Amino acid sequence: MLATVSFRTVAIALTLIALPATVSARPGQRSSVPANTTVPANATVSVTSTAVSNTKQPASPAPAVTPMVVPTNATLINPTVSQAFPAWQATTNYELKTGGGAQFYSNHARANSTVRYDAATGAYIVRETGDATKTYSLSAANKVGAESNATYTVYRTISGGTTNTFRLYNPVALTLTYASYGTWRQSTPGIGYQGATKVYDTYFVYGIKTAGADVPRSGTGNYSAVLDGTFVNKNGPYALSGNGAFTANWVAGTISYSATPVGTPTSGPVINFGTVGGNGTINFSNASFSGRNDRTINATYGMDLSGYFFGPAAAEIGAAFKLSGGGGTGSGVMIGKK
Repeated sequence: MLATVSFRTVAIALTLIALPATVSARPGQRSSVPANTTVPANATVSVTSTAVSNTKQPASPAPAVTPMVVPTNATLINPTVSQAFPAWQATTNYELKTGGGAQFYSNHARANSTVRYDAATGAYIVRETGDATKTYSLSAANKVGAESNATYTVYRTISGGTTNTFRLYNPVALTLTYASYGTWRQSTPGIGYQGATKVYDTYFVYGIKTAGADVPRSGTGNYSAVLDGTFVNKNGPYALSGNGAFTANWVAGTISYSATPVGTPTSGPVINFGTVGGNGTINFSNASFSGRNDRTINATYGMDLSGYFFGPAAAEIGAAFKLSGGGGTGSGVMIGKK
């Protein structure tokens, strides 16, 4: 900061009443007689003193700083820039016995997470539900072309005896724009009890989350949805599918939902779970919601879920769910639009 320096001159009259003396000015002073001059007694000598003022002028205002704008993708269709997408995910783990059937099956808690897209490599990076430090990259090098199609892309890695198989869904195939989902199976033969194969089935839903201020505050929103997931009981795993309905009451800040899941095993009869559903609340600031099952709808099976609103004005929804009851447990995703 710059300061203006000003000078002022002060005149001081000195009456010399002593013997003649030699006058010399101290640093910062000017005398009216030459330096080292002898003057008569009782002579008057004028000495001026210069002082420096430390008065500071106001600093000039700092120039305005233009905030950096980080580019983002407008939709999930053919993303062009790197971005971390908000996500929810859930995992069901179990062991496949060598003689058939399943054992030690359980469900990890649903977790909010992220799915990252790297535009430079075209890779998606996902994390484990129970350990955020363990991540996996789905890049072109891992793509399985023979198993991929217009609906989804399959990626596979094999490391240390564990096979990781990912299936990432194309939002266009789901008739969605701002949300999508994926599945991830980790399978390791022989490490379970009595040589069983240990399996982790993870489902994650992700997308361009609605801004908190853009979540509606009036009326209601009605959504049609589909289900995907895994359910496990003593007989083994079942692939979950089915349809769902979701309603947001923007005025009350509540949700209600219902679904009709069907479980299809590798072999054997399917499980028709009937209609399951529940109720919950909306967190407007975070564009999120959570719901608890209502056992008056289904006395045997119940579904809890947690998710986000995606797109402008909460155009789409995506949630991770837990399905339990009837001696088994499972998890998956519900995803849909208005």
